[in-house]
Amino acid sequence: KKYIDMFDNSEIISYVSASNHEHFNKKYFSENGVDCYYDSKDNYIVFDDCNNKNTVIISDRKKICKNCKTVIRDQILYGTEYRDSAILIHGAGVIKDKKGFIITGNKRAGKTTTMINFLRNGFDFCSNDLSFVKEKDGKILIKGVPESIRIGVGTLSKCDELKYLVKDKNLLNKKDDELFGLDVKYEIEWDELAEIYNCEVKSSWNNLNFVICPSLDISLEKPEINMLTEEEKDRILSENIMSYGVESENFWLQSLKRAKNFDEEKNKSLYNKLKKLPFIAFNYSGSYREIDKLILKIKD
Repeated sequence: KKYIDMFDNSEIISYVSASNHEHFNKKYFSENGVDCYYDSKDNYIVFDDCNNKNTVIISDRKKICKNCKTVIRDQILYGTEYRDSAILIHGAGVIKDKKGFIITGNKRAGKTTTMINFLRNGFDFCSNDLSFVKEKDGKILIKGVPESIRIGVGTLSKCDELKYLVKDKNLLNKKDDELFGLDVKYEIEWDELAEIYNCEVKSSWNNLNFVICPSLDISLEKPEINMLTEEEKDRILSENIMSYGVESENFWLQSLKRAKNFDEEKNKSLYNKLKKLPFIAFNYSGSYREIDKLILKIKD
């Protein structure tokens, strides 16, 4: 309680987590290079000295596991990559023959369905839903965010080998348009998914060579494959990059920008180099057999 009193006259900041899954309101102030904030909802305080890389968490005992996970994930784990000039992208990653593919798009675009279809075609798993991207030695690299894979019931209904994850089997009796419209997801761990599809988990940094932008239309009889224009690339990136340098800043990044080794120009430069990669729009029904046509297009 004596620490909570420090926040009596501090400002209130609203923001979303780096994973974009949680929304927060916190009391915040900064003093002597230390960022201090208090979450009254989950009842915890964090003192963060980002230059000396020291973080102190004071938490309600009942919620200590959840609170520590939130800070470790969004501030320490994600923050370490941000300070190394990596950017977070809303997208899944797959690897084949040392070439990396990021599958990005808005919610219900078909990212996870397309990622699974690539695994069915002999690709290795890199990430689902969130990926870090950075530049090193002139190459653009991709790395997965270590969080459980959450798969929608619509996608699971199309994968016999994954239907066991659906706890409510009655959901599988619904029509396709209903299933893909449901916001019901089930979790599976990386290694479990890799074992099912007999693929490897590429958990370190990998080359990134292509950006795939899927769009699912279960009524589509023939897949459509097109290269995106520069304007379309800008739109895709601005909608799916969750890091500083595009359209908005979240709370963590405001703090991270004060760190000694945060390179703002390098971060913006990476955005421009990402745009030079081939962006492929892939409209299809969701069938894994149609991925073959996309793979042939990529080889061309």
